[in-house]
Amino acid sequence: MNHPRREVRPRPDDERGASVSVLIAACIPAFMLICGLAVDGAHQVSAQRAATVTAAQAARVGSDSAATGRLNGLDARQEAMRAAREHVGTQPGMACTVGIDANDRVHVEVSTRADTAFLSIVGINHLNARGAATAELRPV
Repeated sequence: MNHPRREVRPRPDDERGASVSVLIAACIPAFMLICGLAVDGAHQVSAQRAATVTAAQAARVGSDSAATGRLNGLDARQEAMRAAREHVGTQPGMACTVGIDANDRVHVEVSTRADTAFLSIVGINHLNARGAATAELRPV
């Protein structure tokens, strides 16, 4: 006995698979944002570490220059600030603020920025990073 086969055609209102498409469409931007925060956040942490190292080096250079400046009869405070600024100036993309307090401590604050890879998609093109260090000027 042969039964005639009927073709099963999907009805026009059949929406199987649509919920998966909506889920994927919602998850992809969230996944990109999480990747952006991880990758670009790591770049910012790296830039912050570099700024902190540069600030520490500049404070030390300023302190050392103050000592040699005193021996040469120069104003130790001005010499320390000049040397610290000069050291930071050799590092690309970094800016600094240098000051000396009443207790003869050299304070160096370095700022830089990290360009973003993923977050630029949402309009964040760079993240700021800062580092600071202090060194004490000691009499010779």
